[in-house]
Amino acid sequence: MKENRQILYFLVFTALFAMISCTSENSSSADLSFDLKALKGTWVSQNDKDSLINQNSSVEIWEEVQEGILRGSDMVIFSSSDTVLIANLEIEKRDTSWFNVVTVNPDSNPQPVPFILHSSNENEMKFRNTLPGSPEYIGYKIKEENELLVYLESSSQDGTKKTVFHYRRLSN
Repeated sequence: MKENRQILYFLVFTALFAMISCTSENSSSADLSFDLKALKGTWVSQNDKDSLINQNSSVEIWEEVQEGILRGSDMVIFSSSDTVLIANLEIEKRDTSWFNVVTVNPDSNPQPVPFILHSSNENEMKFRNTLPGSPEYIGYKIKEENELLVYLESSSQDGTKKTVFHYRRLSN
């Protein structure tokens, strides 16, 4: 009888632990501490510090469409003055979780990729890809008022690969 009770306690404890683990893994309890308004404006990649926009510059433009919702575009300006839109971006709260929804090459009708808020503080926010694929994380870090780092993280057999893009604010 005592042995059956121990087995029952073990099973109940294991079931509760599994439920808590699944719930915390599938939902985002991260609060957004980052001020979204800090992203507003036009950001230009820092390929050439002597020129604001030069050949093959990457430009991110963010605007607040309503309180707590930012929409952005990421594009590349080539030396021939052609502009190619690379991605549409949107940061918004859905139910109780914050998302950064990325649509790459929106003209070719791809599916949006939702990244859920993983962590946040007053200077940085990091989103985790909710679908299989790469990158696993997208992060935004305000270094100074006019300096932004955008980074992509992916895991492989060789470890974590982090690609960082440096931007400076062109306008608010």
